[in-house]
Parts: sequence; structure tokens; C-alpha cells
Amino acid sequence: MTFCYTISQCINCTIRNFCSRWLIVDNNDLANPDFIIDARNYTRAWMEENGATPATLVDTLLNALSHYDHDFRNAVWAPVDMCWDRLFEVPDELLFTDSDDASRWRASLLEWIEWNFWREQEAGVRPQLNTPLGRARFIAITSAVRALNWGDPTVRMWGVRPANDNDAP
Repeated sequence: MTFCYTISQCINCTIRNFCSRWLIVDNNDLANPDFIIDARNYTRAWMEENGATPATLVDTLLNALSHYDHDFRNAVWAPVDMCWDRLFEVPDELLFTDSDDASRWRASLLEWIEWNFWREQEAGVRPQLNTPLGRARFIAITSAVRALNWGDPTVRMWGVRPANDNDAP
């Protein structure tokens, strides 16, 4: 079990018998456009900081995750298989054909990663994840980035905005 960074969270983690950092991004998170914008912008900054490009993002995440003893969980604390191979690997049926479908599939994946994580997201735009595959990919990548950076308070505040414009006294 990996422990959290604050005592209150460690107590919650102990009660649950797993660390909150391993909760996957869920539909409630994806319903919040501010969460999507924050996750995209944070992931972009994380990629730049770690020297990851759209072509190396998945490998960089998987290498970083391999240093942890973990399993991702859903909201009811059941283990979740992220299926990285089905989301990010060229399907076998495309690999052994004479067509260029495999290279188009790979180009499509890289374009998707660039669109979602490589460019800065603007605050006024309402982001959407249109396909089930896109949602699943977004969940996998942002869950991994959130887990790897759980000690950064801004990660736990993705999607949270102030309720008013009052300045602190």
C-alpha cells in the first residue's frame, strides 16, 4: 500500500486499505469541463517537465508507474484493469496486413494525444470527449498522471474553482 502525504488522507487510505491516489478518473470528473481543462494543462506541463512527447507519453507513464506497487480502483474500491494495450497498441489484426492501416492507426493515436495533451487548453472553451475510446484513453492517461503526482496539491484540485471573486482579507 502506498501512503498519502497528509495525515487525514492516510487515515482514509488505511480505512479503505488502498491509497486514494489510485482512484481512477470517473464520469463525475469528466462531467466537469474545468476538470478536463486542468487535467489536460497539467499533463502538458508534466510532459514538458519529463521530456515526454506525444509519441513517448504512454511509455513514459508506464515506466514511471512500474516503480510503484499499485492497482487502480474505481469509486466502489474495486480493482480496475486499465487495458493499456487495447487503448494504445496497434491491434494485431492491423499489424499483419499489406495495407497501411497500422500506420494510420498509430498516426491517429498520436494526433489524439497531441490534441488532448500537447497543446494548452483555453479556459473559455468547453472541452468534450466524444468517443468511448477517447474517454477510456483520457481516463487512463489522466489517472496515471494524477497518481504519479498525488503529492502536488494542484492535482487534487483539478476542476475546483472559487465560488466567488472576493479577495482574501
